[in-house]
Amino acid sequence: MTVTKQDVWRVATEIDREGDKPSAIEIRRRLGSGSYTTITAALKEWQRPIEDPAAADLGPVPEEITLRMTQATADLYALVVRRTSDDFEAKQAAWQIERDALVAERQAALDLADMVAIETEACRRRIRELQEEIGTLGEDRAKAQGAAAVLQGELDRERARADQVSAELTQARAQLATARLDLEAHTREKPSARPVGQARKAAARGVKVAPAPTAPAGAQ
Repeated sequence: MTVTKQDVWRVATEIDREGDKPSAIEIRRRLGSGSYTTITAALKEWQRPIEDPAAADLGPVPEEITLRMTQATADLYALVVRRTSDDFEAKQAAWQIERDALVAERQAALDLADMVAIETEACRRRIRELQEEIGTLGEDRAKAQGAAAVLQGELDRERARADQVSAELTQARAQLATARLDLEAHTREKPSARPVGQARKAAARGVKVAPAPTAPAGAQ
């Protein structure tokens, strides 16, 4: 059972009328429950009731006053109920507006979450596609590197072959130059070789050619 301030005040008043000083321990013992913090705080607000001895000699309250008090109480109660109802309706309207705003915010948050989920899935799909493209590019790069290595090998072989041909050509040119020099030297050493050749050609054609002059005896 929840202990209220009114319960504490009531028990404190009873203890005071018995001639004892109200205490939190005694009040809790009589109530049977409640925290000492609540009881102590309520006890600090309790005030001893002022009793008027003359009030006992006034006699019973007239019926008219009782009726007026009853009517005033009913009017006060109706006023409180009306104001409470107005306050409740105003608070209910404000609560409904706040609830509608919260519902709209929640729906907007859900829509945003759906949009983010869609965009996230699209990003994941694009990432997978890019990863596949990267893998394909890696394979193509490896193939291109392999082909480049093959072409480089062929190019190196062709360069070596060209160098060899160039060396052979240089050697052939040197041999040709040597042969030409040898031929020229041989030609200078045998001057009668050309007329003999012409005589043979003329004999073959049936033409008489004058004999080549002989060298003097002293020249031999």
